[in-house]
Amino acid sequence: MKIARLIKSRTAKRVVTVGLGLALVTAVLLWPGLPWSARVHRALRRASVKAQIKLAQWRGHNPRTVLLKGRLAGNDDQIEAFKGARIAATESPSGYGVLTDSEGKFLLPHLVWYPNARYALMVTTGIDQSKEISVSAPASYPDDGVIDAGDLRLEDGEEVSQSEPGVRLMDYDIANDGFYRDLFDQIAANALNDHEKIEAINRYAASKLDYNVKAQSFDSPRRIIEGGAAYCVFLAEAMGAITEAGHYPTRIVHLTDSPEYLHTHTVVEVYYSGEWHLYDPTYGAHYLNRQNVVASYRELRLDPGLIKPEVFEKFDPKIYGRVFDWMPGVYRSGIHQTYHITR
Repeated sequence: MKIARLIKSRTAKRVVTVGLGLALVTAVLLWPGLPWSARVHRALRRASVKAQIKLAQWRGHNPRTVLLKGRLAGNDDQIEAFKGARIAATESPSGYGVLTDSEGKFLLPHLVWYPNARYALMVTTGIDQSKEISVSAPASYPDDGVIDAGDLRLEDGEEVSQSEPGVRLMDYDIANDGFYRDLFDQIAANALNDHEKIEAINRYAASKLDYNVKAQSFDSPRRIIEGGAAYCVFLAEAMGAITEAGHYPTRIVHLTDSPEYLHTHTVVEVYYSGEWHLYDPTYGAHYLNRQNVVASYRELRLDPGLIKPEVFEKFDPKIYGRVFDWMPGVYRSGIHQTYHITR
């Protein structure tokens, strides 16, 4: 009997020790503010959603793609901050987020409907206030495939530590760091200010556009720089590697004009002078805001009229003549994916 009690005691201690260890590891992984906590939280949330979708299928329900529309609402002091607010859902399988329009309205694509699904909307406004707002799906699939969340108020949400919802991380190509740094120094050697440096790199990346290169992927931005590329996403990665090497915070933004991806484009935002500035390394273009400064993606989303047709007049009309017809639309929709280059 003593031996049996001893074995049970040791087993109980092991269970308690393992349980405490798992609890400690979980706490470390999810503790707010730690570099990996937001990523782990999203992974666990998505795993939970996948399990719920499987359960809905088992119960005879057919999960379907749905769009979510709504409007950020509040008092007069908040209205300006709600313009161009960032909104993303943790449960989105595509990872696309959206910026609100000048009225605080948004249309978030690529969510999955099943009865009583819940969507955690991560909202960051122009006043750097980040909240998580929960929205529930209806019990039955909406006839038009759109869930209307109505007016959403930040005071109904919970404070979150993640400052930029929907922003993912893209690893900097540290193996070729010396190559990019030398290239940055060469290209920016005669520039007098931040804009001149970045614009010189923008034009350099645009010079690598080559429609004869049909590669669908590259193992590093260096390969793009050395051999050229036919797609905007690769030219953006090439430019991003060079600006990051010059110690300019850089993010790559994938844009689309609709949930059906009728037109898509990829651009680069670079941070200097306390603001983000957007450059287009496919066309070597940038756009000026009302203050005659290089505009950000947010500014172009709120005012696509900043995209002037004369920007494209210098290009061969056979290739670029129709670009202006669709280009404003990819900014007007507010639908995007953002990748922040990080070391």
